[in-house]
Parts: sequence; C-alpha cells; structure tokens
Amino acid sequence: MEKLSSALPKRLFHGEYHRLPLHEEPRTYTDNSVHRLGGNDRKNWRQVAERVLPWLLVLTFACTTIALLVSSSSEASDSCKERKGWTTDFMPATPAIEHEIVYFSGSPAIAENGSLFIPNPDPVRYIGEPNAEVDKNWDELTWGRYFLITEDEAKSAWGDDVGEFWDEKQGGYVAGIDMFHTLHCVDQIRKLLHAPHYNITISTNTALHRDHCLEQIRQYIMCAGDLTPIPTKFYSGLGRNYVDSDYPHTCRNFQKLHDWVLDRYEGASAVHSTTQGP
Repeated sequence: MEKLSSALPKRLFHGEYHRLPLHEEPRTYTDNSVHRLGGNDRKNWRQVAERVLPWLLVLTFACTTIALLVSSSSEASDSCKERKGWTTDFMPATPAIEHEIVYFSGSPAIAENGSLFIPNPDPVRYIGEPNAEVDKNWDELTWGRYFLITEDEAKSAWGDDVGEFWDEKQGGYVAGIDMFHTLHCVDQIRKLLHAPHYNITISTNTALHRDHCLEQIRQYIMCAGDLTPIPTKFYSGLGRNYVDSDYPHTCRNFQKLHDWVLDRYEGASAVHSTTQGP
C-alpha cells in the first residue's frame, strides 16, 4: 500500500483538517447518520471518488493484464512442448528438431482442354517415369536409415528387456527412425507401379510387403494428423472445383533430421559394433 500511495496525488491523502472544540466529540458516520451529510461533505466525497476511481481502474486493468499474460504464457508453453519431442521420439535425436514452414509442391492443375499438368514441381525429382536420377534421389533419402544404438538407448526406447533386439551380425542394437522407414515404403510402392522396369514379380511375399507398406503409410499419416486447411479451386476445363494442396505446412526440418541420422550412421556420433552381446 505504501508504494501505491506514494504514486498517487498527495491531495488524495491530505485534506484540510480543523481543530475540534474540546467539548465536541469527533463525528462518525453510521448507517443512520449518512443521510445527514451536508452538501460540502457530499461534494468532498465525490471529489475523492473522482480522484480515486481512475487509479482503481488502472490497478484493476494491470492485475487483469498480468493474469492474462501468465495464463497465455502457460498455454504457449504447453503448445510448444512438441518442439522438444514427443515421448515416443528417440531422445538423442530431439536436439535436431527444428520447425519450419514448407510450401508443398506437386499439386495438379487443369488446363482449359481438361488435361492435367503440374505447375509447381519439386526441384528434386522423385516422381515420373523411372530413371537413374529418380532412383538416386530416393536412395539418398533412405540410405543409412538403420544405425547402431547403445544398450542404454535401447532400454530407454524399448524397455529393460532388450535381448531380442540384439543383432549378432551387426554387433549391437540396430534402430531406425520411422520417418525413413515410411519413406522406404513409399519408394517400394513407387517401384511396384513400375514393376516391369524393376523386374519385380508380384509373389505372395511381395504382395504382403506391399500391403505392409500401405498400412504403414496409412497409419503414419493418421498419426501425424496434419490440420493444414487446403482449398479447392474452380477449373473451367474440368467444370468443377479441384483440390489445390500447394499451401504452406508447419514441418519438422527434414534436412536437420536427415543430417543427424547420417552422422549417427557413419559420423562422429556413430556407435561402433561389439562382439559382446547383452
């Protein structure tokens, strides 16, 4: 209260006082005597109220603002928790998480004659008729996706009973980041669409692998739950609206995660194999 009073006009707390006669007791205002206040008394109270009210409003506004800031700060903190990684993420990789806005590409448009074309293709080619360039680009996306991890990392990720995950041939615990596993699945589906080019025979095992890949992609997309709204546009060549997915999305920086995986595979952070099992 001392800080508040020092900031207020002094006249607020120092009115004019008159010495009372010794035989007169100080006046007190009770519920029964308030109606006997004189005009000057009412005027003085009104002046005090006019001076105090603005400061009370300022104080109330300040308290409300502080409360809202604390609340919004807490909500912002909750919304940013994912930046440090989900509880199921491989914890050693989470420092590489960085978010960015990525404009998607590859959405088709419709010409006046009704034919489809890609106005904004990705500069790195992953689609189209198979050729050496496309194959190389896909190989670079998924190469080195499995790497060795320590026993402590294995237990942290999969629980204390990790004996079944020991790989004798590799001399350690082999792990992969699921994003790169899913990319591998997309590449396998791509190759199946061009089975003759890749000399793929659709055997029972091939069909099972295909179905696994489709299930993996389905679950991965549903798990991500991307809520980015994409519009539909009217094309006269089609006579109706058609989806346009070339819009910005909030993504984890892929290159940083890819660099982390490659470093873990063959860089300074790589875990070396050992002949000593669990």
